[in-house]
Amino acid sequence: MLIRLALSLLALWPACAQAQSWATRAACSVQAARVAPHVLDETRLTALRSRAAAIPNSEGRFWRIQSPDGAVSHLWGSYASNHPLILALPPIVEDRISAARVIAVDSDFTAPSRAAFERRLSPGLLIRNTPVPLSESGVHPRAAAWARSRIEGLGLGAEAADWLTHGGLAELLMRHPCEDFAAGVIPVQTQRIQTLGLIGGAEVLSLEPPEALSAALDAPEQEEAARAVLNLLAAQVQPQPDAAFRAARFALYQAGAIGTLMEWEHVTLAQAYGAAQARGDLALARGFLLGQRNAAFVKRALPDLRKGGVFLSLEAFHLPGETGMIELLRQNGFTISRIPLTGEPAS
Repeated sequence: MLIRLALSLLALWPACAQAQSWATRAACSVQAARVAPHVLDETRLTALRSRAAAIPNSEGRFWRIQSPDGAVSHLWGSYASNHPLILALPPIVEDRISAARVIAVDSDFTAPSRAAFERRLSPGLLIRNTPVPLSESGVHPRAAAWARSRIEGLGLGAEAADWLTHGGLAELLMRHPCEDFAAGVIPVQTQRIQTLGLIGGAEVLSLEPPEALSAALDAPEQEEAARAVLNLLAAQVQPQPDAAFRAARFALYQAGAIGTLMEWEHVTLAQAYGAAQARGDLALARGFLLGQRNAAFVKRALPDLRKGGVFLSLEAFHLPGETGMIELLRQNGFTISRIPLTGEPAS
């Protein structure tokens, strides 16, 4: 969907200079996943871990799902990156993908028919009939500046941000600038998992239609949540001093410290917008992006999970919390147990 939206916008705006000069190859180059002290010193890291401990199921990427009848499936918390450190999956995870009957992902972007493919070539409702200045849309001024820079950095022109609906803008903000260099060439982790599953002969289960998220963000009743989502996404594409920040996120992810990553996101938003707005934005954005969608995901996946043989891959933030996938599956009668991986805590 990102490609068809970008191509549609390119037809409307002239090419311009790249705005995100900070996101160079060097600034994005990670040789090893590690937490450097200037990114998170021991005091700050300890504080994040302490807060994360209050989040249910905050540790671990890989989980075993057993139905009341004994059918077994697996749940994986993914990371949306095409970096080799993220694409290299643990052997046990690749084994379970290869053996899966069904690969379940949030959205399957392959076209089921020629008609569906042609529909996706159109930007649909993601471009406004008349522009609305992003600075007047209700998003935080810093978020508006970062979003405009990101859109200009995609070669679309900063003014393109004023023509995008909330859903259209969110689509373009979801990819981190450091993923641009290999975008369309090397898949992000979930797409690699889907590919491996297809090679192994698995069916693909799409937990929501590809257009569902952007359409929901453009629904009038979600206006407040959509602004919070845009504030959240824009903060994730703000300039970073060096590649050590990316390396630290990789390291925490590989250690299964998902709750710690979530708490770090909270701190990042507080630094960007102030503590009060960060709390409000996170409650709205996570309630929409995670809570509401998780409930729908579980409902959609239940028939296949009861049969077993499912490899369910969702971005890692979908797993922890009281409304996370793990708790929701337990509430539906499934037994969920963590499978510790190399580099993660044993319990």
